[in-house]
Amino acid sequence: MLPTSLPLILISSLAALSASAALTVPSIFADDMVLQRDRALPVWGWTDPGQAVTVQFGTAQATATSAADGRWEVALPAQAASRQGASLKISNASGETRTFKNVLVGDVWILGGQSNIGWSVKQSAEATEAAARANYPWLRYFTQHPIEGACDTPARDVKGGRWHPCSPGSVDHFSAVGFFFAEALHTALGDGVPIALVQTAMGGTAIESWIAQAPLESIPAGQVGAKFFRDAVATFEAKKTAWLAAKAAYAQQAAAAKAAGLPEPAMDPALTKEPAGLSRPMLPSALFNGKVAPLQPFAVRGVLWYQGEANASDTASAQRYGDLLPLLITTWRAGWQDPALPFIVIQLPGYGAGASKWADWPTLRAQQAATVAHTPGSALVCTIDLGEKDNIHPARKQPVGERAALVARRHVYGEKTAISEGPRFLKAERTGAKIRLRFSHTGALLTTNAAAPVGLEIAGADGKFSPIEPKLAGDALIVTPPGNLIPPLSLRYAWANWPAATISDASGLPLAPFQTQISR
Repeated sequence: MLPTSLPLILISSLAALSASAALTVPSIFADDMVLQRDRALPVWGWTDPGQAVTVQFGTAQATATSAADGRWEVALPAQAASRQGASLKISNASGETRTFKNVLVGDVWILGGQSNIGWSVKQSAEATEAAARANYPWLRYFTQHPIEGACDTPARDVKGGRWHPCSPGSVDHFSAVGFFFAEALHTALGDGVPIALVQTAMGGTAIESWIAQAPLESIPAGQVGAKFFRDAVATFEAKKTAWLAAKAAYAQQAAAAKAAGLPEPAMDPALTKEPAGLSRPMLPSALFNGKVAPLQPFAVRGVLWYQGEANASDTASAQRYGDLLPLLITTWRAGWQDPALPFIVIQLPGYGAGASKWADWPTLRAQQAATVAHTPGSALVCTIDLGEKDNIHPARKQPVGERAALVARRHVYGEKTAISEGPRFLKAERTGAKIRLRFSHTGALLTTNAAAPVGLEIAGADGKFSPIEPKLAGDALIVTPPGNLIPPLSLRYAWANWPAATISDASGLPLAPFQTQISR
């Protein structure tokens, strides 16, 4: 403590000097972190303008001078994978030092999207077994505040950012999809490659919240979505403000009546329940600003993206997703300074039946598949068979994570000949009165229940679909269209919110939903 006899001006000067010399970094840089192997490593933060800052990791060192706003950034040279904990040291010319311990080097994966990517191990069907074996010092998990973080402009740091080493005592709160993905991937890569999961997700949020403002509002689909969510949030906030004011007014009336010895006035029943609506995290770009931008350009290996439920509310919204998901991929790649950053898109599973509040999941799934088909460096994880009819949060997360690991092994780690990701529609061939449907990534096709294949539908020029039973023919399906259908003919598979779909490959991986049109 400073002596009280020191002149006030001296105390103020010392305090100002201490504040001006502050050396800060985002919370992604901390004890127990994992750095991305085999690529240059950006490290950044803030200090006084014009100060030299030096970053050291092992024998690697880099120095930069902070800009007028105090920001500095260096790029450490690429490091090989290492499970041996080391220290990352950052120091400035004022003599301040930040040292982070137990730092590993491995593969860092971003987990982005809605609640299903954040759904915890503890909430999954496989929780007990997972916790029993989760003594994994090679696995680290970076979390943010689960429901806060929406910002109007890009933030310097996320709220509540923290690294967690994996243990039976900590794994309950890990992302279940992420944990099972990491576990399966680590088995394939071997003990020499630590894995980190960096979560940036929030339940119930639309893709518009996760895209930077300028690119979002540069395309018509983004403009429409941005206006809808901006107006909806404003309407909700106005309703909530009015509700709070009315509730406060009633409380004053009740207190006045009690003070006067009178009965409390009757309460309006509307005051007993808080109004519902879309809150601030649904503002366009708000979660990109608060949860994604602060992580960039931290070096990463790839992204798992599991989102879309909030955009499947109607067909128009689901169709716009086909423009917004490619935009998100492009802008995230730019922010991470990696134009080929791998994106693994987890396709929505089956959910609901008939008309529901989540009206058009098939169209949303189709937009996810189309994005992957036209975006190099992306891949799709089919989960059509892993949903629950009345539960938007399916409990089985282990097969989702394991399938994502298979896709990563094939598309990111180059195991193309050894790894299947399940049957995917390739082409339709017309031979006389029959149609042969061919698929990629598959051997012989089977049915999951050993019965006739279910889930395929056919329509003629009128667009009215009816079920049709194909014949299994090795790695193909043979369809004989009814003679009364007028070409062009359309075929689709698993095309419902909650589809009956029973076709898979020999390993049990499901045939992904598809639709196609066949001319004369």
